[in-house]
Amino acid sequence: MCSSDLLAVLSTRAHGRVQCGVINQSHGMSLEGAGVIRFWGFSPAVDLLNGEDAAGEGPRRVLQVCAGDIRHVLQTLGALQQRATEAGRPAREVEFAMYDKAPESLARHMLLLSIALDFELPRRERAELFLEVFGNALLREKTASYLAGRAKVLSRLLAYEEGPLAPLIDVSQLKMKERDALEEVFATWQENVPFDVVRLRDDRLRALYKSQYDFRKNLLDWDYTWELVPVASIIHKIHFRDWRETGIGFEVRDSAYTAPNRSLASYTAGRLKGSSILKRGFWCDVANSPYSAVGVECREGRLTVKRSDQHIKSSPDIAYYNVLCWLTELETGKSFELRQEDISDFEYGGFAAGLARGFLSSGEGKISSQGGLAAVEEVGEGNADAAPTEEDEAKAKEEEAKAKEVRQRVVAAKMAKLPPFKLRLLSGDFSELLRKPKNKDAFETLAVGSHVVYVLADLRLNIVLAPKATVLLESAKYICETRKKARVAFGSKLCHVASFLGWNRTNPTGGDETDADTVLPDQYIFAYDEATAEALIEQRKAAAGAASDGAPDAEQLALTGPE
Repeated sequence: MCSSDLLAVLSTRAHGRVQCGVINQSHGMSLEGAGVIRFWGFSPAVDLLNGEDAAGEGPRRVLQVCAGDIRHVLQTLGALQQRATEAGRPAREVEFAMYDKAPESLARHMLLLSIALDFELPRRERAELFLEVFGNALLREKTASYLAGRAKVLSRLLAYEEGPLAPLIDVSQLKMKERDALEEVFATWQENVPFDVVRLRDDRLRALYKSQYDFRKNLLDWDYTWELVPVASIIHKIHFRDWRETGIGFEVRDSAYTAPNRSLASYTAGRLKGSSILKRGFWCDVANSPYSAVGVECREGRLTVKRSDQHIKSSPDIAYYNVLCWLTELETGKSFELRQEDISDFEYGGFAAGLARGFLSSGEGKISSQGGLAAVEEVGEGNADAAPTEEDEAKAKEEEAKAKEVRQRVVAAKMAKLPPFKLRLLSGDFSELLRKPKNKDAFETLAVGSHVVYVLADLRLNIVLAPKATVLLESAKYICETRKKARVAFGSKLCHVASFLGWNRTNPTGGDETDADTVLPDQYIFAYDEATAEALIEQRKAAAGAASDGAPDAEQLALTGPE
């Protein structure tokens, strides 16, 4: 069979999976621990505009296919806002098209964006909330209440397109059944909806370890020592072990985590007594931690240094710093600067009243009725039990109304200063997205999650790319559930398939990239040029025919766990 026929077969198989609507674990990866639904990515955040100038005509359009989360969106917007501020001109508009089959993933995109842009809260608190909801199976009770409140806000946005996020989130391309599915997801985030995440997660771990469940600590030690440390030593063994065992990756001080994170609940297709069913449960990752998406790299070298061959900071601290950077750049257009005197005390969830000399004294606090930072007032004990009079109650209501009005003005002012962007949600049949005329030559950047690389099999993929475009394919570098040799081979096959689409690799690592000792990139980056792509495809077909190494089929593209 020639290479073009092999690609056609692979394309047909991929379409069959998408059209049938069944979510299964063969979408590019056959990893039990990674699960069916991906609620975080497998690689650090990148600027999807690649540091390009803030100016430009017309919106820049980016398509993300099953990115897992919105880390790339926040990183890109923060960098864009900073470049625009430094240049002294408006930022170029960006449209992020976020495709995902699962409504739970789309709902999480909306949720995480709403937390990041909840300007009624200080940045420090938003960063903590973001990471807690992002990566924890269990939440604090107050966070669970906050999540339920966010669900109501997002539900109204979906139904009536109202609220501060309405101009930023576009659901117009979702069909009514897809909107209904999103509405159902938001309804399940209320506190009265049962979700026994501890039991359900333990069931997943038992399925992962099987007969070796009682020896799971030894197995996770192997994964950590041999598969994770060589690529992400910043992740501490204790944090990785605790997350793998309990699902809690980000802890704020001595808080109690007792409420389930209902945003991690999802449905998957299965069979019961010969009938197809959708079963609600905990179907996200229990093997590969959320640290790889937000907590393994940062631009602040003082946080990643080692002393006596030990990192002075750990992955939650790096994640906290990264989120603070995104939020600061979005709001101010300036980098988040960590003062030298705060380095030793800087850590996720470690702030009480201790950092008065550093960045916490520079503007993080509650908004007073005058729009400035509220002063801390101590209440005298003598009046603590005094019953409020009608006059006191009326005064309190008046002050509350004024404070609400001020908060709304502050929020509106901050929203107005954001770089112009839109988060467009897409779902349904991926092949239908390729067929729509409105998507022809539409996207200047394409980013594909590593678990859905089967989309590369469709030769129509180039149709949605602009005449000159950049393509990013997520690598398997940080997936500790498999072995290094398999991750290298997976990347090699990705590049092999990309060559049949006429894409040129722009970030080669050099040397033999099939060697098990090669250093994997976070993303495989390619350039697409319509003018030269066809000739490159023909050259690749000829070379493949001579070498009898046609494009791999779906099974060959799958990344599997250890034997």
